[in-house]
Amino acid sequence: MYLLLLGSFTISAILCVFIIKRKHALDVPNDRSSHTIPTPRGGGLAFIIAFYAGIFILYAANLMPDNVFIALAGAGGIIALAGYLDDLNSVSPWLKAAAQMASLIWGVFWLEPVPSIELVGFVWQWGYFGIMATVIAGLWLINLYNFMDGIDGLAASQAIFIFVSAAIFCVFEGAYGQAWALAILAASVGGFLVFNWQPARLFMGDSGSGFLGLMVVLMAIATTPPLNLWPWAILVTLFVADATVTVTRRILRGEKWYEGHNLHAYQRLSRRWQSHRAATGCYMAVNIVFVFPLAVVAWVDPSMGLMATVFAWGAAFPAATLLGAGAKA
Repeated sequence: MYLLLLGSFTISAILCVFIIKRKHALDVPNDRSSHTIPTPRGGGLAFIIAFYAGIFILYAANLMPDNVFIALAGAGGIIALAGYLDDLNSVSPWLKAAAQMASLIWGVFWLEPVPSIELVGFVWQWGYFGIMATVIAGLWLINLYNFMDGIDGLAASQAIFIFVSAAIFCVFEGAYGQAWALAILAASVGGFLVFNWQPARLFMGDSGSGFLGLMVVLMAIATTPPLNLWPWAILVTLFVADATVTVTRRILRGEKWYEGHNLHAYQRLSRRWQSHRAATGCYMAVNIVFVFPLAVVAWVDPSMGLMATVFAWGAAFPAATLLGAGAKA
């Protein structure tokens, strides 16, 4: 099975080389960009194809249930296609939103019921409300992942951190099928990261960022149980805090929050340090030293999940604010 991880990494890397050589769908820098030379985008297709090849083998080997395979394949295909069309030639925001909604509804339909969560003193059963809550949260995660894909290596390294962390938890729970699926996804993104690290020769584009945001939502449901939802909520802490603070500040100023800008905390750090690598490394260091241990607490003792999440988010949101996320340029 370890050859499967190597194969996913290799397929992704080879496809990245092909996309770079074609040089289509170039991302031309403007005054809001964090890069300075035209760079191909649409590299997300490389790790998407590699991931699908990997999970097809898992499915054929009876290591992935029918409903999970159908959910991931169908939902991921919808959002990847819409994102790639946007990479080639910008499409209507309403069309993108419709594709995101359709992908979430498809995925949640095949993976339902939405897992319960353990709160202080009782367990919350979502019922039908869970579908609505999941779609709303999913729409935000998909879009915030797009917002956070603005400097070299950040979105890809964050995805690897999230999926590897969840895979580790699944291994200790004996959920090897879910662990392999998460590891394949991380390996596929790793093949892309080789070409997305500073100086990036390829961007993932909307096809890749939207797909990764969707996979966070669907894999959280697909791995619960044996996991619970709190570790997933903690693993996305930095992206949620940076994007939410930035968008909220822009909305309060009456700005069009969905339009491009360079006001995220990670963008400010990359300009301050004049290095994408340093800003990405900072986020990863915080993930490893601060976020991951709290996710472990929530995984080991679900009754502590709410407290651990509040602690993680309670530190990250003020930090993003102090770093100037969303502050007026």
